[in-house]
Amino acid sequence: MDNYMAYILLFSLIVPSEVIANKSQSENSLGVNSDILTSTQKKTDSSDFTKEVPSFYTKLSLPEVTVMQCFVINELSDELYVSQVIPSSDASESYRLSRFTIDGTYLDSMVLRHGGHGTTFGIENSESDVYIWSSYDVLDKSANVTGHDLVRFKYEAGLTLNEASSALTRYDKFTNEYVNPTIDQKNNTIVFRVGIGQSKIELRSLNDVKNGINQLNHSFLIPDDLEYFQGMSLDGENLYWYTGDVNSVTHDREITLFDFSKGTIKKRVTVDFGKDSSGKYEKGFSEPEGIYLYTDPNTGAKSLFAGVVTGGKGKRINKIYRYHLQIIMPSLIAQ
Repeated sequence: MDNYMAYILLFSLIVPSEVIANKSQSENSLGVNSDILTSTQKKTDSSDFTKEVPSFYTKLSLPEVTVMQCFVINELSDELYVSQVIPSSDASESYRLSRFTIDGTYLDSMVLRHGGHGTTFGIENSESDVYIWSSYDVLDKSANVTGHDLVRFKYEAGLTLNEASSALTRYDKFTNEYVNPTIDQKNNTIVFRVGIGQSKIELRSLNDVKNGINQLNHSFLIPDDLEYFQGMSLDGENLYWYTGDVNSVTHDREITLFDFSKGTIKKRVTVDFGKDSSGKYEKGFSEPEGIYLYTDPNTGAKSLFAGVVTGGKGKRINKIYRYHLQIIMPSLIAQ
């Protein structure tokens, strides 16, 4: 994950198997009709995100010159949170966490000094407050990194925290290894990516972690050929896993869907979105950055976002692409 232009891509995954004949005027900010289901219309059919075709959605301007590392949508407020490394010569990295509207308008940000790379994070809503779960560097007296804590902190625009801030609440991660967390907001669960290299993936109850209970729901090992990590997102017992190196030299850019209960691959696809109108990546550069599975809290409709970085240094352009809803029933109004 380097300092280049970021693209975000939206795959629409699920639409209802039964729909209201007349389309309501109310739609959420992702363009999903919020009245598309009645209380008894619960069944859904999964479309194959590996066969969708993207279209341009919007542009995203980031406050730092670096690119996004991770992005998460607050599913209650439809706001987008993005992490970026802050350029520094310190042994411990710092990152900026920024908040955007869902269509990419910058709102505000906060700084996590010596918070690490910002590789992944998760969002927890608590009443009217938003809390962030993240890894945070542990430093010795010489400011060298000696470990990594699992922390939770309240998102507060304009605030700067550091490793000694009382606003950081630390939790047991049940291992001495480096852990990257992410959260499934609707199911109150948390995923740990444990270790670097061959990663062990753990699914836990968020309440268990908050209460210091070491209880695994599921775990499995990531295959060796999918270890070039660029992001993950949890949806129930489905884990979306994003991999690939710069320009896919040794590791193809891939999105893989794992079944957490079995530790098996359900879908796997090589992707190449993010090219310009000439069919090339700007300045001949591309690298995957971040993935998020969004669930509409009103309808249960799901959409998958994924990011890619392209372009030359100092002239990064951040675009969002969208995979449109797949029409399953004739009664669904075409977009």
